[in-house]
Amino acid sequence: LALALGGLGPRRPDLGEEASPVRPADRFDRSLTHPLAPWIGGVLLGLLISMRSTNALLAGAAVVACLLAGGRRYAARVAAGTVAGVVVVLLASLIGLGTANPYLAERTSFNAELGYPISPDHAAAARFDERPATHHAKVEISKLTLWSAYYFFTGRHSGLLVYFPLALVLVYCLLRRPDRVGLALLAGIAALSLFYLVYMPQNYFGGATFLGNRYFLVAYPALVLALRRLPPPSLLVAAMAVSLLAGGSAVASVRLTRGLDATSQSHTAAGLFRLLPYESTAREIEGQKGRFWSRDYVRFLDGFADVQRRRFILHESRPATQIMIATRLPRERFAFLVRAGKRPAALEWEDWRSGSRLVLEDEVRRRGGLVRLRPATPWRSHPFAFRNDETYRVYVLELSIDSMVESQGDDPEPVEAEVYYLGDSKLLRTPSREVLSVGLPERAVAGGRRVVRLRVRNTGQAAWEPDGVLPVLAGVRIRRPGGTAEVQRFDLPDLVPPGGTVDLELPVRFPDEPGRYQVEVDLLLHPVFWFSERLGEPLVSRQIEVVAPDEAAVSP
Repeated sequence: LALALGGLGPRRPDLGEEASPVRPADRFDRSLTHPLAPWIGGVLLGLLISMRSTNALLAGAAVVACLLAGGRRYAARVAAGTVAGVVVVLLASLIGLGTANPYLAERTSFNAELGYPISPDHAAAARFDERPATHHAKVEISKLTLWSAYYFFTGRHSGLLVYFPLALVLVYCLLRRPDRVGLALLAGIAALSLFYLVYMPQNYFGGATFLGNRYFLVAYPALVLALRRLPPPSLLVAAMAVSLLAGGSAVASVRLTRGLDATSQSHTAAGLFRLLPYESTAREIEGQKGRFWSRDYVRFLDGFADVQRRRFILHESRPATQIMIATRLPRERFAFLVRAGKRPAALEWEDWRSGSRLVLEDEVRRRGGLVRLRPATPWRSHPFAFRNDETYRVYVLELSIDSMVESQGDDPEPVEAEVYYLGDSKLLRTPSREVLSVGLPERAVAGGRRVVRLRVRNTGQAAWEPDGVLPVLAGVRIRRPGGTAEVQRFDLPDLVPPGGTVDLELPVRFPDEPGRYQVEVDLLLHPVFWFSERLGEPLVSRQIEVVAPDEAAVSP
């Protein structure tokens, strides 16, 4: 900001003469007409370009403005100073860092080849291989560009409407009474904005690079200086009112969500900003990672839900959470698996057009049951940064859990609900499998382990995913006749597609107390059901004699 303001300041030598009939002879006005002013301004613009090369678009507009306002010699001095500033920084970088481009300098945690602050063996290096820091020119006006332009004005993290309301007022006043110098600067501002919207529109969808519209900051002084006179007081008051409203909302949001959202974006979690469209879908911003659940991209837009590996937890004592779902498939309904404990509870949801309150039945609350939500039409559709060649339909839902009775007696805790996002309900279809071979012993040592081997074929229509939202696991239940069962669960070694087979080696631990036990080996869709509940019988069931270690030692 300082470099832009200082560099653009001398661009109008006509300012004092045309702005008022009597020119005040103060120190600032004299500095604008000082012989060194264009040289100093040019050097500052050169330093501005050195910070980010795209600022050359704004510097070029300043040179054109100087040409229109002060003539060829004046503009030539500004241009020469700009080149000198760039050259000085390049030489300093070359001497001090060994490269003219600081992005390629050798640093402790910097990958010079990729241009990112990351070591070559870092887990994320493979992703940066596909999208290096040094971009190659590719101009393409696409649907992504149009959405980026929309967020440029209204986005929750970057919209001019709330972050720079005065900028819109200045543009309006400049277009209402244009002059050549002001329009030249406005052209530079437009070029700077269009560069990111056309050349790098994925910045709105791929990372924190555009949060707060920081690339637009350097254009703000140009807008201020493009005008000959200030806007009318009424417009200034209106812009300041919007600024106070947005700023007050941001402060209130930070205070209200301090204990739930510790990120630098907590100012958007409540109030005015929460009503604006959410533009960023980065894989990670301030530790909030996006997730691929049930083949859809899921991201939580605030810190109100307790997000875990395969599920999230809604708390009655917290505000409603906003969840964004991006899918490549047309969806009429979204399926969630909900468990909410013993007390009567209701799931409340809404999107941009509708919503409802769903009372959870007793069986749903205790064991977990299917809840289907019918959202409105997707409110946007475009490629995402992580897969630019595929179009996703985007939904935003607001979810909360609410108790239907007052907390009383020995159950004062607020209601909590475990929620699993299933996309559609295919995961809950009745499975099918075939046992090809089984090795279950007839005797085992108390407290010891025996490896149980099975070969099973997936004869159903859905893949068995060991790491899905509802993973398919192998399970062993050991019980005495009429007694409670001890359950042991084991991960599958790999995904098993329809028609595929899997070899299981389960290191089963047997009870410490000798006796006859009923042992059942089965698969389960965790945490919903055992396959035997849908198919009538487990993979294998057998009574096994568990003997004491000393008895096993003398047995033949």
